[in-house]
Amino acid sequence: IKMNNCRQREYDIIIYPATSDEGILLVNYFVNEVGNQYEWGIASGNDDIHSLRNISRFIQDSLDSTDTHYIVADIDDKESIVNMTERTHILINCVSINKNHNSTIISACIETRTDYLDTSIDANHITALIEEFDDWALQNNVYILPGCNATSVLTDIGVFLSRE
Repeated sequence: IKMNNCRQREYDIIIYPATSDEGILLVNYFVNEVGNQYEWGIASGNDDIHSLRNISRFIQDSLDSTDTHYIVADIDDKESIVNMTERTHILINCVSINKNHNSTIISACIETRTDYLDTSIDANHITALIEEFDDWALQNNVYILPGCNATSVLTDIGVFLSRE
């Protein structure tokens, strides 16, 4: 994989929050279709730690893996969000519409030069994110791709992974 930056990172892709409905759908897809082809992990906040551990066990059992594949990153703790984003090349945000949530994560992605996808479907929300972050992302050579709902996110991941 040739990613956005040359820096080695622990993961190619992180799904956040993996405990959301869309996150669970993506985890199932990754288990069944991606498997161990890429280094990918899951993350969620402290309030979802029990569910996150269960999803991690599901991944371990399904992929016959001993790796825990999860990160605790609380949206109210910017440091934990930055720690998560600097560990991956691509972050998939599965929170559809929450401007404060998405802004925190996108800021962290740009700061750590991590490409960003989200599953939002609201055109006004997507427009606002582009207006707020487009110039900053371009200056840092970071792809910010809001609006990749569950039906298109997998194609969008393919685009990210195939770029040179």
